[in-house]
Amino acid sequence: MNYNPQIVPRITPSFSSVSLGKGRVATTVNGEFKLIQCSPSALDSVLALIDGQNTFGQIEQNLQSKYPLDGIRTYLSILLQEQVIEEVTGNRPGNPCPSTVLVVGEGRMAQILKDQAPQRNMKLLSFPAENASSIPDSTADLAVIAPSAAHYGQIFKLNNALIHRNIPFVSCYYNGDTVVVGPFVIPGKTSCLECAATYHLEDLNRKLRPNQQLPIAEISDLQMAYPIPDAFRNSLLEYLGDMLLEEIGQFLNGSDSLHLLDSEKHFFSGHCAPQEIKIAPTTACRCCHGLSRTYIRQGETSLPGFTEVFSPGHRPIRYTTGGFRSCSLEDTQNFIREALMKTGLDINIARVQNNPFDRFLPVFRGSVKANHRNQTPYYFKDLVVHGKGLHETQAFLSASYEMAERLSAKFYGDIPIVEAPYQDIGDRAIDLKSYVDRIVNQATGYETFRDDLPIDWVCAKSLVSGKAKFVPAHMVFLGDNRFKGQLFSNGSSGLAAGATLEDAILQGLFEVIEHDAWMIGQANRFTLPLVDHDSSSNQQLKDLIHGIHSLGYRVITRDYSNDLGFPVFRTWIVNPNSYTHYGLSGFGASLSAEIALERSVTEAIQSSDNQSMTRKTFFGRHRAAHLADASDSIYCLDYFHQRDILGQSAVNKVQDSLAIRDKSVRDLIEMAIEQLRSKMPDCDVLYVDLSREVLNIPAVRVIVTGDIQILNYPLVLVSPRTYHFGPNMQHSQSPAEYKDLYLGRYPH
Repeated sequence: MNYNPQIVPRITPSFSSVSLGKGRVATTVNGEFKLIQCSPSALDSVLALIDGQNTFGQIEQNLQSKYPLDGIRTYLSILLQEQVIEEVTGNRPGNPCPSTVLVVGEGRMAQILKDQAPQRNMKLLSFPAENASSIPDSTADLAVIAPSAAHYGQIFKLNNALIHRNIPFVSCYYNGDTVVVGPFVIPGKTSCLECAATYHLEDLNRKLRPNQQLPIAEISDLQMAYPIPDAFRNSLLEYLGDMLLEEIGQFLNGSDSLHLLDSEKHFFSGHCAPQEIKIAPTTACRCCHGLSRTYIRQGETSLPGFTEVFSPGHRPIRYTTGGFRSCSLEDTQNFIREALMKTGLDINIARVQNNPFDRFLPVFRGSVKANHRNQTPYYFKDLVVHGKGLHETQAFLSASYEMAERLSAKFYGDIPIVEAPYQDIGDRAIDLKSYVDRIVNQATGYETFRDDLPIDWVCAKSLVSGKAKFVPAHMVFLGDNRFKGQLFSNGSSGLAAGATLEDAILQGLFEVIEHDAWMIGQANRFTLPLVDHDSSSNQQLKDLIHGIHSLGYRVITRDYSNDLGFPVFRTWIVNPNSYTHYGLSGFGASLSAEIALERSVTEAIQSSDNQSMTRKTFFGRHRAAHLADASDSIYCLDYFHQRDILGQSAVNKVQDSLAIRDKSVRDLIEMAIEQLRSKMPDCDVLYVDLSREVLNIPAVRVIVTGDIQILNYPLVLVSPRTYHFGPNMQHSQSPAEYKDLYLGRYPH
């Protein structure tokens, strides 16, 4: 079920259908052809109940005398998914009084906006671009910066004044080549005009030596906006004015359908189709500091205090399907549902309908629609996640935790950032130079390390020493926000959410261990041992594997465990009858070999949801080149096909000696850290608490230092253990060279 029973659906206005008989109905919806295989009379009886008044729950009640409830919910979910029906969102109440929009600047664009505004129930006030410091605090609901001519310094002052007065605004100006519309700036939530200028200046500075680079303060007197020439006809400018006012109206009426957030659209003379440039917040921006509300510069580097991470005593393990949890299944489900509901976000977590293995194992897909007006202070972008598990509740919880993890992993400005070069902070930070020394290819898009390079840092707590340490911000947060001093990528290693902070830390630790084994085992070209599924003591898992076999698929598991000593498995599910959708893979790591195996199998099945949400944009000659880039096609998996799927090797049994009776999550964290430090004595295990009070779901980023292989794509940062995997695991007598490793594409 992928709908709320309290929501009222309606038939999509553009839906048209013709009964073809024999259980087939031809339809068009939103300009797309669809073929529905069902009884035409059954479809008519369902659609007759969808009158824009009945809720989903009422429709279910009306149909229950004829059909089973599960069948009704599946049917309605499919109609919703195929856009035959849609949810009635209702019109948000418009402003009874005209909204006040401040137009800053003069010239052609400003005049067009003044002419068009009365038709949209908007009152426009004019303000000169030169008087940024004189803008009153409560002048307007929103502002438009539309200067006929202006210097960068003037625009930066306007940008700063509006942000500090918390007035949303959008810009429109002529840069000498194009009319630039956007970005739409929501103070504290999106990138600003100075963010955009900072990026454009960085394009120049990237080509210069450090001592030649141009600071943004030096461009204040340069011209940014020019009078719009006659080559831009009024008809085009009227179109742009209408587009701007439509965006403003959508925002003022509470709509989330905004197209200029974090976006510049460049319009050329005589063309209505723009060139779009996406812009993420950057901490190099002097105005908003990449949304950071606490941005501490060098010299102000006092470390905040930390509260005790572990709750008093040892919380016993209550639940072990897919991992170790200190909360029961029922308590966790109630907790997660309540927490997600309180956010006010449009969150949908539903069972995937097109999962070919649904008879044996459920997969859930979770989604969040972009939203800047909710019960949190944050702007959330579109997000899609998946969850897996041996039963429906576990799959739902898996998707929910993944949702919480990804929402929490973005930077919203509420976690303090400290900016300082490594030479000034190195004694209180992780050993960043050890990472730098492992970078094999410096000719990438990342920055090049210098002792005096400004770097953004975040405070983490060591689970080894209990002390605070600085870690680079780019190693903590996901998303597009630019942080100073990004030297490499770190992916999602160590991100996790849980019912308690302890649960999240343990799962985050296993994620780091899993990614270490993944990168090392994949990069080295040895054929790794197979795993004997029948040696598992998990009968439910073995039944699942047999069920997959009955559908004609093969299930192959390789032992990716390495010298750290944790069980890590990679499972491939292979369809011999489809080269297009040939192989799916999943990983699992744990202190328990049984749990690691279970996670690897269920994760592989989770990746079977390959539904494409994109609409076809080209019609013409047939092509198949996209198959070479499809992560599940045989054409993209040649290395893995030859090695993991076809390769001959020894067969390992699932040996699980872990006894968890009387063990707590805290005990397992300590066991994992002890095992890591027995193999890497100098390693540290740190965490950053990413929990947001408004989300109310504990989330962390765990970072393990020392000779650990981090997830980076492509593989440009390589740990010494990666090179020595062959000798360490008795696969070879000599370490590998960089060019010996597999450095190509891989499913991730």
